Amino acid sequence: MEVTGSPARLDEYDVRQNLRRHARALQGARRVALGGIGTLEADWTAGRRLLEALGIPHDAYRDAPADHRWDTAWLAPALQHLLALEAGFLPEPSAREE
Repeated sequence: MEVTGSPARLDEYDVRQNLRRHARALQGARRVALGGIGTLEADWTAGRRLLEALGIPHDAYRDAPADHRWDTAWLAPALQHLLALEAGFLPEPSAREE
């Protein structure tokens, strides 16, 4: 608790609570990506079900870019995936304003 200060403060960072709390604002456009499963299949499945139940558009991919670990090995593959998602939403280069 030294980092968060109190259980109430920690609850402010609970992803599930925040998805429920802000579901209406998140329903308008796809802006959530649920990353690979790795060793967290139950959590991944529960997260996907929650997003679907709340009607939040999202992208989910099952293939984990790296094992679940507490360092940055997952970061580069996850960012590559997010950039690929973003590219799918952008207009063709010839249609972009310069």
